[in-house]
Amino acid sequence: MIGQIIAAVLPGAALLAGLVGLLLPRDARRAATWLALSVTGLLALLALWCAIDALGSFDVIGVGQAPIDLEFSPATFGDLTVTAVLRLDGLCALVSCLVTLIALAVQVYSTAHLANDQRYVPYAAQVTLFTGAMLLVVSAGDLVTLLVGWELMGLCSYLLIGHDRGNPAAPVAARKAFIVTRVGDIGFLLGVVLLAADAGSFRFDELGAASGVTQTAAGLLMFAGIAGKSAQFPLHTWLPDAMVGPTPVSALIHSATMVAAGVLVMARLDTVFFSADVVRVVIACVGAASIVLGAGAALAADDLKRVLAWSTISQLGYMVAGLAASPGIGPPLFHMFSHAVFKALLFLCAGVVIVAVGSSAMSRMGGLRRGMPITAACTAVGLGALAGLPPLAGFWSKGSLLSIAGEGAVHGGGAIGFSSWLLLGAGMAAVPLTAAYCVRVWLMVFAGTPRLSTNSTVRSAPQDPGWRILGPLVALTIPAVLLGRAAIYGQLGGWWSAAEQAYATDLFVPREAVTPVLDIVLTLLGGLGAWWLWRRAQSLAGATGAPPSLDVYVASDPARILGRLRPALTAGWYIDAAQRALVVRPLEALARAARTVDERGIDGMVRGIGRLVNRAGGVIARWHSTLGRYVTLAAAGAVVLVLLTLVVVGAQS
Repeated sequence: MIGQIIAAVLPGAALLAGLVGLLLPRDARRAATWLALSVTGLLALLALWCAIDALGSFDVIGVGQAPIDLEFSPATFGDLTVTAVLRLDGLCALVSCLVTLIALAVQVYSTAHLANDQRYVPYAAQVTLFTGAMLLVVSAGDLVTLLVGWELMGLCSYLLIGHDRGNPAAPVAARKAFIVTRVGDIGFLLGVVLLAADAGSFRFDELGAASGVTQTAAGLLMFAGIAGKSAQFPLHTWLPDAMVGPTPVSALIHSATMVAAGVLVMARLDTVFFSADVVRVVIACVGAASIVLGAGAALAADDLKRVLAWSTISQLGYMVAGLAASPGIGPPLFHMFSHAVFKALLFLCAGVVIVAVGSSAMSRMGGLRRGMPITAACTAVGLGALAGLPPLAGFWSKGSLLSIAGEGAVHGGGAIGFSSWLLLGAGMAAVPLTAAYCVRVWLMVFAGTPRLSTNSTVRSAPQDPGWRILGPLVALTIPAVLLGRAAIYGQLGGWWSAAEQAYATDLFVPREAVTPVLDIVLTLLGGLGAWWLWRRAQSLAGATGAPPSLDVYVASDPARILGRLRPALTAGWYIDAAQRALVVRPLEALARAARTVDERGIDGMVRGIGRLVNRAGGVIARWHSTLGRYVTLAAAGAVVLVLLTLVVVGAQS
């Protein structure tokens, strides 16, 4: 009974608090703050309790033993019963813990980061509602509940990305995010309907009754929605533009909510997505393309938040391709947990830097480590985890995926083997690129000499903020360091432990150690290459007397490879431009043509008929007026004739 109550409270309390917060007056900042913090904090404690219970530390709720379902049937259509199921199991408990803890850090951070924001009250409510929507997706045990949470997340992301009403780019980015994800959601909805109609049920446990052809079609359709929400190629173009939203929103979207929802749904419905080889291969291809495209674009971006956005696309590609290449869901989900922690940390650190400098352009930053040592240290940990430096969390989680890909490429066959080769090739290609842009970010932001923005609001040297902002940074830094060590004590770290033990007893590098050793070597090469380029940029700037900027950094490449590729990388490989040319502009032209047909054709026809009737009425009216005069004259003539007749007859008589 207690488990069913918790299953309802986890998403329900957040959704209810979000709706109540939307009803608060705009000046009720204190009430909105306490409502958001108290509800999110209590849900974080509740989710942490469930996670500890699921891990087997104690058995009070019984989450680790069997799933706990709260089910009701709102409607029945013929033989198909619509069910709504809230499920509390080990995966739900762990992901709910991740979501609520990061949401709590974001809410605390937002109280100071948006201290002067006049629209903080609806913002806090929308963040709480966003958290509840993600918890609804996490705890869904059927397609209907999943779809409700899925759509609610899209609505909340639209509202939060467009939060800044004073920035004209914000509503444009919000509409773009909503439309691009909506394109994928059409396929997601069709896949849900197709799957439920064939299986005769909406419950996850009963979807296996659908035929193989239906599962293949539904898997492809639903993956379109996942590619949109998780920003995978080619529906990834909304994510970099969404950086105009508040930085805490970016931290929440990029870490534990919207983009992670697609990976979680694939893990929940793995029997649907990976029952057919064609679906597995498509997923692996999309994930591999996202890995390389995201890492390459992040290497050339100057906007700090856009670098992190492109890195999110790349890291999500690891998870998506990892699900296609892995025989289980453990390693991809472990990387999802690891990425959520260090990416939330990086975005919150970016918010501190952007506020301090007054600009998000890295070419206007530099030398910030002296005045902001705590922020610089936290950013270094987050970037190290993103690059995959041992012993940080990203090393263990990404390394486990690459190791499984290596094993699958050598020993696997068919679709799994092909998917493993894709993940291994794309993943290894992106490793030095990831290390390079991570080192480049830290050097351009925190090293060298200050290059402050000319923003008039910046009146003094940047300093570390107060503990309402630093507290969440430090709190997220701890799991970014220690989360990977937990892998050593579980099955996820067995790949490195076995390699380490074999290497200690033999004089040669064993097969188990090839992937992690190659990972480390490529990471070091990418990082050292970025450092060398930065040092050369410093030398060039010193010789010319100009501060090192992004142009100097690019020009310092002796092979000019990055210089040639820079326009393509800066433009995101021209994918956004291709979408505008192939989709947006033709649709706009079609819309203009339809408007022309409607206004000049249909409306013109209606107006023409009206004018024709009006003119005909005028002619008839004029003719009618003339006829009246004729009748009047005829009547008068008749009267005169009658009178004359009477006079003549009277005279004769």
